[in-house]
Amino acid sequence: MPSAGDCEGGQREENLNKNRNGDIIPIDRFRPYLMTPGEGGDATNYINASFLTAYTRKDAFIATQMPMEHTIVDFLRMVYDYKTNTIVMLNDMETDEMKSGKYWCEDEPIRFGPFVVKVSATESYNGITERIFRLTYTPKAGKEAPRTITQLQVDWPARKEVPSSDSVMVDLISLVERAQQQSGDNAITVHCRNGIGRSGVFCAIVAVCEKIKVEQMVDVLQAVKTLRNNRPGMVETLIQYQYCYDAVLSYLDSFSAYSNFQC
Repeated sequence: MPSAGDCEGGQREENLNKNRNGDIIPIDRFRPYLMTPGEGGDATNYINASFLTAYTRKDAFIATQMPMEHTIVDFLRMVYDYKTNTIVMLNDMETDEMKSGKYWCEDEPIRFGPFVVKVSATESYNGITERIFRLTYTPKAGKEAPRTITQLQVDWPARKEVPSSDSVMVDLISLVERAQQQSGDNAITVHCRNGIGRSGVFCAIVAVCEKIKVEQMVDVLQAVKTLRNNRPGMVETLIQYQYCYDAVLSYLDSFSAYSNFQC
């Protein structure tokens, strides 16, 4: 477990209210540091988020909590600073707690501090909603084109530890790969309520699937351990851990060469 000194940034008095859970604090050496000024020139560099390594790619993901109302600008600063092209959203929007952190508006552009977010397209798949955002940093409006960002939201009810199907993660991975191919392979921002449970499930499944492609081996345990090195607590429950295996099997089953893999 990391020491208090390893997580100094999130324990500073000015940053305490930026942590949704007081016991989930990112390790400083794996934390993205914010660079773009926020509201009123706010230069605070802290956000409760962590870089994570997949099997073949270092810093493939940025795992974070669903923004709170007062951290939406910080979330958008991070997306902007690290040139995220794809956001994976794994939390529900059923409660006021989650609704208060909504960083887009379906019907019209919405401003958060120096940023304007506009939804330009929405499409629904089986259990997944895809939104295309245009993110504009207004101090540079007219000097640079708005950033195009794909957000993929999974239908994952609040009271369920895992999604209703194994195949939804397979479909999600396919949509993420397509979005990354179209817009660049920068770090994928992944968020859920606390940035460790559901986010850990998705990141672990992606890492295992990458290992399958390279080595034709399934190793969920190692994938979860690697994620936890950077962000402790990733994949919170045994049920979520077991679901990783089920989703990977569904991924394998999606290939005609399934019989060639020995699990």
